[in-house]
Amino acid sequence: MMRRLFFPLVTLFWVIMNVLLWRSEMSGTHDGGSPVPTAMIWDRILTAPDESAMVILHQGENMGNCRWLATVGEELLPQDVGTEFAPEGRVGRITGYRIDFDGNLRLEENSQRRLRFRWELELAPDKQWRRMHVQLINRPNRWEAEADADTERLTLSAGEEPDLWERVLPFADLKSPGTLLKKLGLPGGMGRWTALLAGLPFPDQARMDFTVDWQASQDWLRIAHARTRVFRLRARLFEGYEIQVLLSRVGEILKVELPGDIQLLNEGFAGPH
Repeated sequence: MMRRLFFPLVTLFWVIMNVLLWRSEMSGTHDGGSPVPTAMIWDRILTAPDESAMVILHQGENMGNCRWLATVGEELLPQDVGTEFAPEGRVGRITGYRIDFDGNLRLEENSQRRLRFRWELELAPDKQWRRMHVQLINRPNRWEAEADADTERLTLSAGEEPDLWERVLPFADLKSPGTLLKKLGLPGGMGRWTALLAGLPFPDQARMDFTVDWQASQDWLRIAHARTRVFRLRARLFEGYEIQVLLSRVGEILKVELPGDIQLLNEGFAGPH
């Protein structure tokens, strides 16, 4: 049973990487406002001063909570090394960026069972990804996936010692459905899974260089009786599916709209329109 759950986990991991790992420098257009460079919005997200605490809604019903936090790694300048405090306002050399996204999700209506999830992403100073880690916990089950750009390896694991199940996959294996199923311990002749995996646009590059074409624009949002400036991001995921993200001017996430009538809504964001 546990092994059967690994295909959904791999698919989820792939979707997360497609949605959140973009390095596009292009700007887009949107009917609701003037276009802005996507790279500028990405910078705002990575350097946002506060975390974004959100509720998870499905068809308007509260299904859980989540938190998005971006941090910047800095190294002291040579003249500041050995001092207890660096001068106020002086910025050291950026050593990288980190994003933490965690929360819990109610799996069924009128149930107390929760799926706890955690997603960690580490980026280099040039915003190339270094490491990604996904963890799903639904007691007593536990699943993890970790991708490393330097070693070009994807590590999948389930359970805990002494019954730990683990597989290490080179990125190249993700382009071969038969090899992938075999290494996951699934029958290679599972035609339905093989066909579905083969239909996913896995990258040709060994480093899994994913790019999602985002359209970024400035827009207005009415909150209560006032209008405020926001940034809007839009992207298409496969054919016919779309994701939209509304952000404050400093990069705080206000609202995320996902396929399937799923929304992430900022806890301090009242009366969205």
